Amino acid sequence: MRILSVIVIMVAVYSVSAQQQPWEVPYQIEGVWMMVDGDGGSDLGKAKITIKNDTLSAVITEIFGRSRGESAVCDLCTDSLKGKPLIGMTILKGFRQKDRIWRKGRMLDFQDGKWYRAELELSPDESELSVFSYVRFIVKVGKTQKWVKIQ
Repeated sequence: MRILSVIVIMVAVYSVSAQQQPWEVPYQIEGVWMMVDGDGGSDLGKAKITIKNDTLSAVITEIFGRSRGESAVCDLCTDSLKGKPLIGMTILKGFRQKDRIWRKGRMLDFQDGKWYRAELELSPDESELSVFSYVRFIVKVGKTQKWVKIQ
């Protein structure tokens, strides 16, 4: 019981001295990002990244291209998202931070309607985000998108 009290006091002192909540991120990753296709370099739309506690997620705020508009739905989704509007749909979920890299999350590729494992890496100047979505066979096989911060 005494050890537990000492640990609680140490955590409280550290939290007060750091002046930062344990789930706060020192990097400016939250905000609105332009999703840029890794294959053709075309703008796919916009997504808003938020962090709640220590978990990163993102929702689609705008769609460009052939499925443009608020009426665009995820026709290719194979799960409960099939037929749901793309605007407001969660595209990134479950990411945990280690330095400038976010891992162990999932990404919805609304162009094929499938969920993939993904990793995010923030550039040193915090203006670009490398979004690597992949499937794992023996090695990670996937594609990378560059997202550009706009807000």
